[in-house]
Amino acid sequence: MSNSTELTIFSDLHLEHSRTQLQPRGVGPVCLLGDLCAGRGEETVIDWLERQPWAHERPIILIPGNHDFEALNIEDAVYDLKILARPFGWHVLHNEVLTLGDVRIFGSPWYPGFDGWKNFPELGEIGPINEVTEEEALEWLQREFTNGAMRLMDLRICKDDNKLWTVPQLARRHREAKQALESMLSTPFEGKNVVLTHWGPTAYTKGVYPHKPANLYYQNQDEDVLEQVHAWFHGHQHHTAWYHYGSDPEKGWVGTNARGVSPTFGLSPNGHFLSQGLYWTPSKGMDFDGVLESPDVWEPKSTVHFKKKRSFAWLNHD
Repeated sequence: MSNSTELTIFSDLHLEHSRTQLQPRGVGPVCLLGDLCAGRGEETVIDWLERQPWAHERPIILIPGNHDFEALNIEDAVYDLKILARPFGWHVLHNEVLTLGDVRIFGSPWYPGFDGWKNFPELGEIGPINEVTEEEALEWLQREFTNGAMRLMDLRICKDDNKLWTVPQLARRHREAKQALESMLSTPFEGKNVVLTHWGPTAYTKGVYPHKPANLYYQNQDEDVLEQVHAWFHGHQHHTAWYHYGSDPEKGWVGTNARGVSPTFGLSPNGHFLSQGLYWTPSKGMDFDGVLESPDVWEPKSTVHFKKKRSFAWLNHD
C-alpha cells in the first residue's frame, strides 16, 4: 500500500440514492468527506468500498457527515464505521489526528457552530439584536428549525446520546471539534497541516438559502483556524470549488468536490464533480489538471458573499 502523502478528495457520494464510479488520481490516500451512504440504509460505504479495486491499493480516510448519522447516535455510527474499516486498515476520523509522512491531518465532521446569528434581523423578535444572548439565539434557532418554517430534516432523524439533535448540542459538538484542532495546531510540526471535514470552515457559500438563518446550519465562521492550516477540504454543499483566505499564500486554501446527487431533496448531480478527484500534494498544493480555472478569494467582511464563475458549479443560485 502506498505511503505517498498526495490526497485525492471526494464528498457527498450519496450512495443510498445511486452508485458511482470513481477513478481517483495519484497513488496516495483517497479522502471521502461525508454523506457517503445514509446511516439508515442496508448497505454501508464500507460494503461499497470493498468492491472498488483502488480501495485495496491505497489508504482510505473516511469522515462521517450528517446523512451518515441518519437514525443513528453519533458515537455509535463512528464506532461501527471504525470496526468495519479496521480489517482493511482504513481510517475513520472523528476529531482525530493522522500523520502521514510530512502531512499532519485533522479529521472531523466539524458540525455547525451557528456563529454569525447576529447577522439575521429575524432574531429581533426575541429582543434587540445587541441584547440577545447566544443561549437565547440558539434556543430561537432550535424552535425555527423544528417547529417553524425552516425545518431541518436532520434534527428529526439524527441522534446524539439517544436524543434527537438540537442546535445547542450541535454547537457544543462544533466547539469540541474546534478545540481539538486548536490543540493539534499548538503542537509544533515541520510538515503541512491539512484539515478534512464534512461541514466547511467559512460562510463562502452564502447562497445556499440566501439571507435566511438556515444558512447557519450549512456554514461556519472559522477563519481564525483556517488561516493556520495549509489546506482544508470539506463537503456538505453540493458543488466543486476552491478558494483562498488570508494573507499567507501558503495557508488558507479550501477545496470541495461533492458528487451531490440527492433526489430526496430535489438536487441533481453536481455537473462539475471531478470523478478523478480534487488532487492535492504537499509540494504543489491543489491541482485540477485544467478542469477548473483560477481560485476565488474569500473576504468575509465584503458585501459580496461569493462570486459565480464558470470554474465553479453552484446548484443553488440567488
